[in-house]
Amino acid sequence: MTTSMRTFCRELDRGGKQNLSTIARLRGAEQAMRELLALTPELDAECMALPEEGYGRYLHHVCDDDGAVVVVMVWPPGYEGSIHDHRTWGVIGMHTGQLRITNYVRNDNGHVEGRARIEATATVTLDEGGIGTALPPHEDIHRISNPTDEVAISIHAYGRNADQCTIFDAEAGTCSMRDLAFTERGWRDRTAPTPRRKPANSNARVTTIMTPNPHWVYADESLDRARGLMDWFSFRHLPIIENKQLVGVLSDRDLLSATGGLHLEERRRARKDGQVDPPISSCMTRGPVCLEESASVMEAAMQFLDRGIGCLPILDKQGGLVGIVTEKDVLEMFLDDHDGIGLNPPPQSPPVHQLMTSQPLRVPASTTIAEASKISRSNGVRHLPVCDEDRLLGIVSDRDLRRAFGKGLSATTELGDIMQTNIVGIDPTTTVSRAIHKLVRGRFSALPILDPISGFVGLLTTADILEHCLAAYATSSR
Repeated sequence: MTTSMRTFCRELDRGGKQNLSTIARLRGAEQAMRELLALTPELDAECMALPEEGYGRYLHHVCDDDGAVVVVMVWPPGYEGSIHDHRTWGVIGMHTGQLRITNYVRNDNGHVEGRARIEATATVTLDEGGIGTALPPHEDIHRISNPTDEVAISIHAYGRNADQCTIFDAEAGTCSMRDLAFTERGWRDRTAPTPRRKPANSNARVTTIMTPNPHWVYADESLDRARGLMDWFSFRHLPIIENKQLVGVLSDRDLLSATGGLHLEERRRARKDGQVDPPISSCMTRGPVCLEESASVMEAAMQFLDRGIGCLPILDKQGGLVGIVTEKDVLEMFLDDHDGIGLNPPPQSPPVHQLMTSQPLRVPASTTIAEASKISRSNGVRHLPVCDEDRLLGIVSDRDLRRAFGKGLSATTELGDIMQTNIVGIDPTTTVSRAIHKLVRGRFSALPILDPISGFVGLLTTADILEHCLAAYATSSR
């Protein structure tokens, strides 16, 4: 994010903290947009890419307090969009090219579902540096088109992120709801003709499975900014940058320890001392373990096992962040090879009872979170099955414990109050590949092994599977 864009986003954040009226919030965002465009801001290349179909819609920033968002949109030549609304205030600023905006007014009372009577009121043209606004209910319905033969780029600020909008058909007199989604950054890398994961053997470079150009945030930004990004994109790890250098990683575990997963306002209500929300730098893991681009996939797997970490930032020779690799990436490589779409020979996929941790440490539901935390640390385990003899009642992970402490729950809170009871278990005869499918698709980090006769007999963790991957690929490369 360039300095001018960063300043603009901070101005929006400041406005969100002032509890302003809708019109005041709109006018403040409009003024901030004017100041931004006067500086001719540079945009990241990844949010200026034109998708193969339609237009680009890239999320750039989420405000901490009121949920306002900054979105960069990329419009193809000759584009004409649908007539639509946003049901929130908005400011549009032209960064590059030209757009034509036709405004509409609704003449019916909206009482008949699926029907709407609208008519055009005015059409305005926005050239570079131009600004337009939208304010429901009477100044919100519009159509955007690019009348030129050049790509147009615009910067938008909205009062909230709208995941749906109303689409109007003026001629038919109808209206319907449509879901809205953001364009993935780095989509060119993910849709390139050559597969992203194609290691030829266990010595393949880690760059073949990494996520390139990962999202990152500054160390002095707020925890809610990080939480919003991690929630929105389902990230579990977020690189932290300071003075253009990688200085740390914020994991979901770090975030849960600091916030309990609560939103900023919920945390403020829970506080009694008026403490200011800490910056990311106070909670992140500093000096993270990193790998260079030349490292192999199996080196990454060994780091995950030896260090007990979940991600590895990938750096170029100058120390710049070029990608990130997670345990999930290694597991997905295994699945690609097993399904015949990778370039390694299909790895062995034995039944999970050969890999699982048999008869793992288990605790009763009456165990307190303080006791559980001590047991977890002293035994080096991330998951504690909560059992009544051989009957599995639930599972408590280190994430659950961190969330409990982050929420300020009493140390004497029992595991029965926080354990996960919606258990996804597998049979001991299930193959490793099927187990990985469940882990990856369900975003689990462990699966209980449930025998039809004996009940709970073991636990399969990502560490168990990574050990199998190391052995399997080492054997196949000989």
